[in-house]
Amino acid sequence: MPDDVYQSGGFESWRRTVWGSQFVRALGARFLPVLAERDLAVEAGEVPEFLREVALLRAHLDAIAQGAKHPRTVDIW
Repeated sequence: MPDDVYQSGGFESWRRTVWGSQFVRALGARFLPVLAERDLAVEAGEVPEFLREVALLRAHLDAIAQGAKHPRTVDIW
């Protein structure tokens, strides 16, 4: 397995905050939201459907990014 495969989905926190988000699920994604719970395995026969999901999510990247933003606060002592 190539060295960069481990991080090919982004930061570990993205498994929940991006790929497992309600927004991504509402778009109809079923593969990538699995990452919120476990590693993803795509069987050979599922590859065409997986690629359609990736294309769908790519078409909505700006909205996904907006939906994944969390308000941050800074405590000043």
